[in-house]
Amino acid sequence: MTCARVRPVVDMLAASPGTRAFVMPLRFLLSRLLLAVLSLWGVSVLAFAILRILPGDPAILMAPVGSTAQDIERIRQEFGLSGSWWAQYGAFFLSLCRGTSGARSGFSRTRSA
Repeated sequence: MTCARVRPVVDMLAASPGTRAFVMPLRFLLSRLLLAVLSLWGVSVLAFAILRILPGDPAILMAPVGSTAQDIERIRQEFGLSGSWWAQYGAFFLSLCRGTSGARSGFSRTRSA
């Protein structure tokens, strides 16, 4: 079909009252959904930036007193702190999408009776 043939059909559908009553709320809902997704993404970027701007090395702060350099490096690897900021944000965002941010390994263990 050429563009000249399609345009009258689109105009006719847009002009009919039943279609207009369906299209307007759908357009409104899609725009609100897009704004919600963009807002949540912006909040995740802001939260990540605030957590990374704080002074100090998070791995050193999490390590117990008397930890060796190998222990601190293991903590960095475990929490994904050894990569670039882009890689860290990717891991942070994926954990938010999965709902696993803040999950600790101690909570996933099964208890024996």
